[in-house]
Amino acid sequence: MASSSEVFQRIVKVLNAECPTALMGIEPDRETALQGDLQVDSADLIAFMAGLEDEFGVRLEHQDLGRLETLGDLVDRLSATADTPQTHRPVVPETASEQYG
Repeated sequence: MASSSEVFQRIVKVLNAECPTALMGIEPDRETALQGDLQVDSADLIAFMAGLEDEFGVRLEHQDLGRLETLGDLVDRLSATADTPQTHRPVVPETASEQYG
């Protein structure tokens, strides 16, 4: 399993690749708010989420990103489920029966 620091660096790498202007003027840390601190719009967030799915080999739902407020929240979530790139492990339930009981 990757360390939190490694996961954070991979997240920042994806953010820079998918949303090059997102980090303009800020030094990202675990407290950086996904909406507010980052210079992104909803289309940027979708591209960022797709990049994270590719990088971490996970499946993220749009509503999942809405529950994560900071880069630290994202690190914790991905650290708990991701191993290495291209290891496809879902972050959220994939079926309605898993999601709703």
